[in-house]
Amino acid sequence: MEQFSPEIQEFAHVFSLLQSKRYDADYDPSETFHRSEVLKDIKDAENAITNFKEAKLYERKAFVTFATTNFRKL
Repeated sequence: MEQFSPEIQEFAHVFSLLQSKRYDADYDPSETFHRSEVLKDIKDAENAITNFKEAKLYERKAFVTFATTNFRKL
């Protein structure tokens, strides 16, 4: 991941973190979520998407290729 800009790296980090939380929400009935935490996660996702869009197009394409072929390395 070091080959990507900070915007791309942050996007990957937030995506991975939120995907884990989504998995817990779907499959762990004992998991609880607080409204304030969920609202922060939504804001983090929005910021990550905004920053991702600011990265150069070639880098976004390279990241998508990397992510779809090396997902476990994120």
